[in-house]
Amino acid sequence: MKKSMLKIFVLAMSLAMALTACGEKDTPQDNLSDQSDIQYPAKPITIVVPFGAGGTTDIAARILADNLPGYLDNATIVVSNITGGSGTIGTTEVTSSNADGYTLGCSAAATVAIQPLFGQTSYTLDDIKPICNIYTMPQVIVASADAPYNTVDEFVEYIKGQGTVNYAIAGRGTVQHLVCVEWMNQVGITASDLSYSGGSEQATAILSGECEFGALQASDAIRYVEAGQLKILLNLSDFVPSWMSDVPTTVSLGYTSSIGSCVGLWAPADTDDAIIDKLASAIEECLKDEKVIEQFDNIGIETQYLDGDTYGQKLSDTSAAAKELMTSIGLI
Repeated sequence: MKKSMLKIFVLAMSLAMALTACGEKDTPQDNLSDQSDIQYPAKPITIVVPFGAGGTTDIAARILADNLPGYLDNATIVVSNITGGSGTIGTTEVTSSNADGYTLGCSAAATVAIQPLFGQTSYTLDDIKPICNIYTMPQVIVASADAPYNTVDEFVEYIKGQGTVNYAIAGRGTVQHLVCVEWMNQVGITASDLSYSGGSEQATAILSGECEFGALQASDAIRYVEAGQLKILLNLSDFVPSWMSDVPTTVSLGYTSSIGSCVGLWAPADTDDAIIDKLASAIEECLKDEKVIEQFDNIGIETQYLDGDTYGQKLSDTSAAAKELMTSIGLI
């Protein structure tokens, strides 16, 4: 009798333990998030740059791909250029890929925060999960070196006295266009935008007198500044590279600057937080490496690591401000 009772007790306890285990069983996603040392990466990682090889974003991504393995378990990291549609084709490739951390995107804010506003992409900002910001490339107001003004106040007063003038941008709806419009609205000046294919054509238009001034990417402007052909009047970003420490920013002058020029790494929206955190931590350490800093410096970039939350907020702010501006000028 005692043996029978003991068998029943053991059987009941075994059944109770089994039911408890079933009730507490985590999903694979939960298990991954709870692991302090996840098994990632276990295969090569692809960073998709949605623009052609040789551009600033591409070179930056390749510097990261070359150096990050030393901080990420010696992972194999490759860069893939998937071009077209002003960056939307490559971005679509990433957002529609498996959210397993092995296909990542690297792009400027415009690709993920502004392009969807035109209503022609299959993705929105909600379809990505920010990993971190890598660097910020300020947009700047430039004019001919011999222009009759040297300060922002002098520039604003001059433009107001000229009636209508032209200014050079790299396309309507671009970051440099929108951030320039945002600032001009605040100071009360108007100008007619003329679009060019890039910094060189913009600089030529300014130097020829076709345009009074231009909104250029800082990396495009610097060689003309060093050659004594152009001068930078205003930094339209809140990030100040060391070589522009004497140039005022919109923020330092009391103006709002909501359109971001940040360039970062991101993943499909459903990517596990543990993977995002591991990537962000590795990139943060990588960007502190003096060798890496020097490599970025050689292409005119000062790195600016921002964690995923901060980077994501900048993207959200950019999207909201761009939507308002684009609506006001009839772009959407």
